[in-house]
Amino acid sequence: MKTKIACSAKRAASNGFSIVELIMVMGVIGILAGLTFPLTTAVRARAQRVSCLNNLRQWGMALNLYLDENRGVYPSWEKGKSKAWFNVLPQYLNQQTMEEAANSKSGVATPGTGRKSLFLCPGDTREIETAGDYYSSYTFNKHVGKTAGATRQHAIKNPDIFVVFSETADGETPGVDLSNLGDTEEGMSAFRHSGSICFGFADGHAASFSRAKAWRAGLSSTDNFGGLQWNPANDDLTGGGGE
Repeated sequence: MKTKIACSAKRAASNGFSIVELIMVMGVIGILAGLTFPLTTAVRARAQRVSCLNNLRQWGMALNLYLDENRGVYPSWEKGKSKAWFNVLPQYLNQQTMEEAANSKSGVATPGTGRKSLFLCPGDTREIETAGDYYSSYTFNKHVGKTAGATRQHAIKNPDIFVVFSETADGETPGVDLSNLGDTEEGMSAFRHSGSICFGFADGHAASFSRAKAWRAGLSSTDNFGGLQWNPANDDLTGGGGE
């Protein structure tokens, strides 16, 4: 009887893992995890960029619906203006305006809270304490959003390369020109998609561009660059593209 018990104990022991085998298994699991993590990160980053581009396409659709109803006159970009883009375009997308959001219990959606909003790029992960009455991952071209002498749609000669919406660096500036995408740390935070930035164009489409294709040092507020047009008074560019 004792012999049978001893044999059973030996068989049970032989069916388990030795310490060396456990270490080897854990090592293999670690290697697999190391190989999988970069892939997961890349997939997540790509999904964030696709979502961001979709947001910009929706803003482009809302803008063109607004232009149809307002004799082709572009909205303003300035805070406090009744026809600011962030207060007149959301109704076309069944979204709250910034003014409505600021007056609601939930307040303006900001990054880091997990709240979804067409005003927020999912790649914009900066946590901020408060947005006051405005926060958006997107901003509007200052050249067409002027309060005085508002730009009309027919002034845009190249709608397929004319930037209307851009990702923004600080999230608190509703208007932008090319010089605002500077090489400071804050300015570079607009290139949040693995060094790329997403733009929405006057014809309603959206595309992403690498830093090298979208910006260079020394650009002024009235400049165009890289086949992208910002200034409606300067329409000598042809071609667009993106990554």
